[in-house]
Amino acid sequence: MDSTGAPATARGSRLTRRGVTGRAAGSAVLALAACGAPDAGGGAQKTTAPARISVITRGGGDGTGMEQVIIPAFAKQHENIKVEHASLGGEPDYWAKVVTGHLGKDLGDVVWASNGGFSALASRGVMKELEPLARSDKYDFKDYVPAGLDSLRHEGKLFGLPWGGHPGYQGLLYNEDLLTKAGQKAPDASWTWDKLTEVAKAVSRVNGDPNGDVYGFKPYPPDYLGQIGAVRGNGADWLDKEGKKFIVSSPGGLAALNMYRDFFVRHRVAPPLGGPVPDADLFAQGRLALWQQGYGGQFTPGEAKIAGKFKWGMVLLPKGTTGKVGSQLVVNGMTMWSGSKAPDAAWQFLRFIMEPDVQLPAILSGASRPGLRKSVLRHPKLASDMKAHTPWVDLMEQASAWHQPANYRWAELNTAIGQTLTPAWKGDTSNEQALQQAMPNFDAIMAKAREGFV
Repeated sequence: MDSTGAPATARGSRLTRRGVTGRAAGSAVLALAACGAPDAGGGAQKTTAPARISVITRGGGDGTGMEQVIIPAFAKQHENIKVEHASLGGEPDYWAKVVTGHLGKDLGDVVWASNGGFSALASRGVMKELEPLARSDKYDFKDYVPAGLDSLRHEGKLFGLPWGGHPGYQGLLYNEDLLTKAGQKAPDASWTWDKLTEVAKAVSRVNGDPNGDVYGFKPYPPDYLGQIGAVRGNGADWLDKEGKKFIVSSPGGLAALNMYRDFFVRHRVAPPLGGPVPDADLFAQGRLALWQQGYGGQFTPGEAKIAGKFKWGMVLLPKGTTGKVGSQLVVNGMTMWSGSKAPDAAWQFLRFIMEPDVQLPAILSGASRPGLRKSVLRHPKLASDMKAHTPWVDLMEQASAWHQPANYRWAELNTAIGQTLTPAWKGDTSNEQALQQAMPNFDAIMAKAREGFV
């Protein structure tokens, strides 16, 4: 959700929003109006004294939905609380701007913070603890996914609400017509990785022509969250429990990574990394049978581009040797600035954005991932109106909490994973050799001081 409208400021000239149109957010406005005012969750809302608060988000879709959908709906229920919004642009610059605002005592009352930067902000005192406010308001967290809340804790204290989340890129988008043409059936929960490989080989017609080849399977490129399903599904992990050691070179971890490499190098069923045709175009053109995607993959390319040319759907990836699909929650949290002068009003806004009727329009439009509450995840409208919401629900509720390096340098580590494994998946070296040569770099990243952004 991108912001839209004329330029405005909130709490100083630094917090300037960008004007961008957003059709998804516009349709969400109508949907939310149709829903009516949401009921409060877990206790009656307090009557709050007149106040003015500002909400800070990164650039892009989060801002549009905030301005066009959520803030107008909140204003109808809370006429005594005036809300302004400001976008601070994209990551990673967003994080430095938040820290700079905090240090300068000029930041919004409500601050967007995903897991990628949450811990670094919390360690610097940017955020206010939420549980005392919740207790005072008699707010009940029983409906929340526990790991979603745990993903927004720092040193045991809750500093954010899980406004949106997903369990990593554990989805499998499929072209049913392309599979049927090759004599294969659509994937289901019984599929193994061996079955996926067999089907991908049966569908593929690869002769080196990027404009005509048909590919059986496009795995996610080398990425912490892209391979965590297979790595953890094999009982391995990228990091040790304390987040201080890089341990993916265990037998289970290497088996998972070698399986991914084989799709590109040995079986040749995958489009080349960095190829000339974007994956979304390949799928929409009917030249990609199976495509590893996240929850949002049901919108990209989506029916808007497929336009009825073939039947398609989405299931989860196969289980690993442990009998499970590995996962890790990735949470877009909404937090409160520790310097807020209107914490009661900010708290009312935070609890409002977690209500199912507020959440639904943005989720249905593809502008946001679901808030991690059972009443949101198991809402019947998501099951009935979305192409592939239902397969994800159990995994979202059961996924592990966010896990990262102890020094919070997850983004740096993930970049190094991609740089290390990409040559191997292009056939230039093996995973074993690539990881062995890169271990000094991984060790150096893990040994750095805590990420602070400024």
